[in-house]
Amino acid sequence: MDAWQPTLVLLGVVGAGLTALYGLGLRLAAVRTPLETGPFAGGLKPGERAVSRFHVR
Repeated sequence: MDAWQPTLVLLGVVGAGLTALYGLGLRLAAVRTPLETGPFAGGLKPGERAVSRFHVR
């Protein structure tokens, strides 16, 4: 166990440091609220049906 002790201590310190950095990043992150939009209204009402000889009937 004496041979593994420095490695395990270093692994614990690195793990604790990464956990602290992750937690700090979560605390300092900017809060982004979703953009609320209505349904798409692309301008004027259509003047005629969108039918052509290429549409499936």
